[in-house]
Amino acid sequence: MLLEPVDSIAPKTVDVFHHPIVEDFLGKSGSSISESEFPSGVFRFSRPSFVSEEQFVIGLLYVFRRDGQTFVRGFEAKQAMLQQGIEPTVRNREIRGILIKQEQGVAILAARRGSTTCSFSFLSRVASFQNNYWEGYAARTIAESITGQRVARMVFEHVSGNTEAMLSTARLGGLCSTDDLPAYHARLLRLGQVFQ
Repeated sequence: MLLEPVDSIAPKTVDVFHHPIVEDFLGKSGSSISESEFPSGVFRFSRPSFVSEEQFVIGLLYVFRRDGQTFVRGFEAKQAMLQQGIEPTVRNREIRGILIKQEQGVAILAARRGSTTCSFSFLSRVASFQNNYWEGYAARTIAESITGQRVARMVFEHVSGNTEAMLSTARLGGLCSTDDLPAYHARLLRLGQVFQ
C-alpha cells in the first residue's frame, strides 16, 4: 500500500564513488586517509608551469575533511589564467577536489568549476626533519600538443602554523622563476633532470 503520493517520492541518488559498479574499488578511498598520512591544513606547492616552459607555479592549497571524506581547495594563478585567455575572476580560478588513498601515498583529482579543466596528482611522503614534505607529479587533462607540458613533478609542503611561509607564498603566488622556489622544493623538483 502506497502511503505517499508518487510525485513526492525522491529518487535515490548515489554518489559516483559509492555506485555499485565501483564501490568496492573507490568507495572508501577518501575516508581512509588518516591525519598522520596526510594532514588537514594549508600546503605550499610548487611545480613547473604547464603554460610557460621557463617558469614555475607556486601556491597554497587547503586540505580539509568533511562528512568522512578528504577534500582540497585552492585557486589557480591569475597569470596562468590570463595566458590561457580566461578571465581571472575568483569564481573562474577556484579549484576543488578529492583525495584518494593509494598504496604509497595519495592521489588528488581536482577541477575548476564545471570540470572545465581537471588535474590528477600523486604524492608520497618524503623523509625530512619535520616530516612535512610530499613529492610526486601532476598531470593535466588536455590534448597532446607541440607546446606545453602535460605532466610535471610537484612538491607539497605542509605549512599550517608557519605564518611566514604562508604569507610569503601568498605574496609571491603564481608564476615565478627558479630563484623564487624554496630551496628544498627546488631540490625535490630535480631541476634539469627529465621527468620519467
